[in-house]
Amino acid sequence: MKTTTPQIVSLSAIREKFDLSAYDVISNLDKGDVIFFDGDTHIDGHLNLDYTDSIHQEARLVFVNGNLIVAGDIAIRDYRPWLLVTGNVTCDVLYSGDNTTYINGDANVKYAYYGYYNDGSITVEGTTYVPYVLNSDHHSDITPEGAVLINLYSDDNDFFEYDYTSEELESKLVKAALDKSGMPDGWKFIEVLKAGKSPFLKNARPAKKENEEEIAKIAEGDTTAITELDLTDKKLKAFPLSLIKLTNLRKLILNDNDIEELPEEISSLTNLEELSLYGCKLKALPSSIGALKQLHTLNISSNFNLRTFPESIVNLTSLKVLKADHVSLELPATFKLPPNLEEISLYGAYRDRSNAADFPEAMLSLQHLKVLDLRDNYFKELPTSLEQVQSLEAFMWTGSNTDSDQFPDFTKFTHLKKLVISRKLLSWKEEVFDIPSLEYLVIDRNSEQKEYFDQTTADIWLEMMEEDPAQYGHLKKIIANKKLEADGRFSYILNPGVTPEDIQHINKLPKLKYLDLSFNKLPYLPDTIYELKVLEYIDLRYNSFSEEEQAKIAANLPGVQVIFND
Repeated sequence: MKTTTPQIVSLSAIREKFDLSAYDVISNLDKGDVIFFDGDTHIDGHLNLDYTDSIHQEARLVFVNGNLIVAGDIAIRDYRPWLLVTGNVTCDVLYSGDNTTYINGDANVKYAYYGYYNDGSITVEGTTYVPYVLNSDHHSDITPEGAVLINLYSDDNDFFEYDYTSEELESKLVKAALDKSGMPDGWKFIEVLKAGKSPFLKNARPAKKENEEEIAKIAEGDTTAITELDLTDKKLKAFPLSLIKLTNLRKLILNDNDIEELPEEISSLTNLEELSLYGCKLKALPSSIGALKQLHTLNISSNFNLRTFPESIVNLTSLKVLKADHVSLELPATFKLPPNLEEISLYGAYRDRSNAADFPEAMLSLQHLKVLDLRDNYFKELPTSLEQVQSLEAFMWTGSNTDSDQFPDFTKFTHLKKLVISRKLLSWKEEVFDIPSLEYLVIDRNSEQKEYFDQTTADIWLEMMEEDPAQYGHLKKIIANKKLEADGRFSYILNPGVTPEDIQHINKLPKLKYLDLSFNKLPYLPDTIYELKVLEYIDLRYNSFSEEEQAKIAANLPGVQVIFND
């Protein structure tokens, strides 16, 4: 093939002749020299840094205005020069690392494409014809055809729907494709290919293929004998319809699969008691789910696009436990939840700190609710009408806040046994010790917290207050109460921390068995704590007890498991 001779031209000269804006990020180059091939080009050997340095060491771009054939690898393992080809590319290995590559046509690659690390990027506008794609956290905007897709970095489908991911790959490759520590190595994988051998062990197959065969085998066997099935992280892209045959199934776990919807046929699993769909990318639940009359536990946590339930969910009269952590359900007061629910977990479900959520008032009609986990949420208010749920036995509120001054009176919950209010003792201390039914109390992480700032920051804050007092008026209190520290900075107490006096009324909780006081930096415990006659466990890690105080605590709490270790 006749080739062109490289020219060294300035980037500005290239811009005068070509519209680089058509080539995405390549247009971001602002200066420097270009190794320019004006026409179809053949390189006899590797196109790498040694090759480009032999022409011009300071080149910022290799620009081929035509097709490029490389009798070797394209592997520029540095941040420069970038590569732009207006036509098609043919090579043995196409490597993309720290630099930027843009191919306007097709890429015909003999052995493998290898994308490594996340600093650079590659774009192939046409099709990439290649037997193997190896990607390691690299921005790879290519459309491979006929390739085995391999993620060397993680188990996620980041840029492709991978055949193999890092979790399974180690057990599927021959030793020659692994590094000294036994981990998959991209370049060693390619060396095996170039030697004319397969990098894979005999009979190795992608895990998702093995999983499909496993599920098919289950469905072809004695379907009445299977009562429990765990298909966690089986690379499923849809609910396997063959599972509908398992009519005696009582427990089905489908966690961490890309299942966006359940089939209406799920109603056939009439004996199902537990269904776990954690992290399945669900967008909705079918109305037929209401036919699962035996279902007592439903886990839909971390399905971030799920917003509501079908009305038929009220028919799940056996449902006791609903786990919906990190799911922003919209449940107005008129919505009917399963009437016999006893436990609801909504950890982190409404955590947008810029937009307070409406409280899911549908829960207020539940007459059997015992456990309510609302940690790490932000509501407009926690309605006082929650007090009507007198069945409540456990309440978790750590990390949550409201915009309202109104709050339920928890002393009215006469059956409350468990209360988790980490970092919130000071705002609860007037009532927490007046809940005599408590058996389990977590009031940890209430140590003093300070914010530090210097004079320059204080001056900036003053200017901000003058410009927008409505938005920054709160800074006035911080500046007015600042304290000079030994290092010359100022400090402001965000949280004053708790003292032994703040917990002196703990003896009003005669049923207390479990107490967490860790991370409070208490210098000693009030003597009233020794009046807790049924106490079994106390966590005192990360406090400021002297050895003498620790000895006193241990002596006064015989038979109690006391945890001091930091």
